[in-house]
Amino acid sequence: MCLQETKWVEDKARVVAPWGSKLWYTGKDKSHNGVGIVIDNDYIDDVLEVSRKSDRIISIKLIIGDEVPTVISAYAPQVGLDASSRRAFWEDLVEMVERVPI
Repeated sequence: MCLQETKWVEDKARVVAPWGSKLWYTGKDKSHNGVGIVIDNDYIDDVLEVSRKSDRIISIKLIIGDEVPTVISAYAPQVGLDASSRRAFWEDLVEMVERVPI
């Protein structure tokens, strides 16, 4: 499950009780932004890589059987941000997507 507006600071992971799922997240400011990905406890040991690009973009690569899917959680800038911030977000997202093998 992908989450946006977590408003949690730092690059961390925590178990989400009582289910035992794990949340990987990133954020820089308690007042806005922050993204995360929750992985079911059945797949926690299958997490191969976590990549935190910014407080708006995070990805997790998993090994599930013969497949290696990548999940990306992204939170696009809202109205009111300057053009350079919006451009930087889209450039970072494109870079993240281009790293995912097809």
